[in-house]
Amino acid sequence: MTSPEPPYDPAGESGLDYLEQKYPSSGLIRRVPTITGTYPPREKLSPAERQMMGTVANRVWHYFTRFETPVLSALEGLEAAVRGQNDVIDHVAHNTLGIPSGKAASWREAVSTALLGDWVPILNEANADLLVPKYLRQEVARVHRDLQPLWERKVRGRRVEMLGKPVTEGLTLQDVAADGSEPDQGILRVTIDNPRILEVLGALDPDEREVALAWARGGASVRNWGDAARLVGAARPDDFGERVRRKLKYIASTRSGVAAKR
Repeated sequence: MTSPEPPYDPAGESGLDYLEQKYPSSGLIRRVPTITGTYPPREKLSPAERQMMGTVANRVWHYFTRFETPVLSALEGLEAAVRGQNDVIDHVAHNTLGIPSGKAASWREAVSTALLGDWVPILNEANADLLVPKYLRQEVARVHRDLQPLWERKVRGRRVEMLGKPVTEGLTLQDVAADGSEPDQGILRVTIDNPRILEVLGALDPDEREVALAWARGGASVRNWGDAARLVGAARPDDFGERVRRKLKYIASTRSGVAAKR
């Protein structure tokens, strides 16, 4: 005959306590600060508590075994993401999401962001143990892709490279590009080949002609004739640019008058 179990006496005083929290899937242990009514922490239930828990034990065990892997692992990862526990996040990334352990650190930000996302409502689904990891894998892949710099992405299987990337000693991709001309140069070349335009440009001296061509090419830095003169290095660019503008206007009006008399 066994002796009756003595009544449970939760001796101790209220205060701040540190509980050792063990993650079932990862096996990692954390000391988590908590407010408790007893000190040291209670390690067993009273008979009344055990009797009450007996009515729900089967249900609790059912949910625990259902969620233990991989859903419980994802929940551990969610808490770890909130607390910044990188080792747990890396464990979830490798063992639950299938990311190689050697790449866990480079994928950590994407995994953490996905774990902090809006996936918890999926737990209400009947097949949550399948849907949760599937959703997290897709979300991790999307976030990781968004976090990649432009020059590390691929377009149709080909990686985007920066023009400044070295290709040989002293040369970059920009240096060996097949065509370094600006998009508007072809149009400008056709325009300048027009006999009337050539006649007008021929009436200018070389410095004035450079300013006129700079203004014709335009660009974000050329807002007026002074900017065009400044671009070609003219002295007193505002005055020189205005001089070129007036001279071109005079040449144009002269040519128009001659054409009208014909």
